Amino acid sequence: MSKTVSIIVPVYNGATYIAETLDSIYNQTYKNIQLIVVDGASTDKTLDVVKAHKLQPHVLISEKDKGMYDALRKGCDKATGEYMCYINSDDRLLPTTLEKVVNKFETEKCDLVFGDVNYINEQGDVIFSYKGVNFGAKAIKEICRVPFAQQSSFWTREMYLKTGGFDSSLKYVADSKFLLQICLDPSVKRLMCRNRSVNTDCTALRSRFL
Repeated sequence: MSKTVSIIVPVYNGATYIAETLDSIYNQTYKNIQLIVVDGASTDKTLDVVKAHKLQPHVLISEKDKGMYDALRKGCDKATGEYMCYINSDDRLLPTTLEKVVNKFETEKCDLVFGDVNYINEQGDVIFSYKGVNFGAKAIKEICRVPFAQQSSFWTREMYLKTGGFDSSLKYVADSKFLLQICLDPSVKRLMCRNRSVNTDCTALRSRFL
């Protein structure tokens, strides 16, 4: 049986783009997916859009939270897949993303897979591409940041549990802290996934995961 990918989608008042996010998950060539939507008690039509979509979440949580990372922890606690990621409610995945990512996990036996991101304008035109780099721990310490975008990263559930997950006491950068913990662990095997298998589109106002 193929391995399951748990996708956590944290959302608050994301009615404008969340249908596109769900469309992109629904259209994946790899179908063994656990979809977890964590809504922070939105006051717009977010829940109506989610409930009307052809792809229904396996887990839907809608309640007030203490911020995005609190929402992420709630979702990750419900994750049962061997592999995990989170994408925001205005993100999208390319149709073959999960197929290629899972193939990398399975053939290379790695703990973390990441790729590249594209930035687009409101018309959907790519205006900038950000390439992830598979730096070693020494180089990462030198640059003091994760050398790839969160939106392009996937990890094993085992690794998530090992690190303790996202630090919900932080208002920002808990994803960077989480990914740095993984990257600086000498036992971790990391792998880039190229050929546009993982891409993100975003503007200054929104990020859309392609």
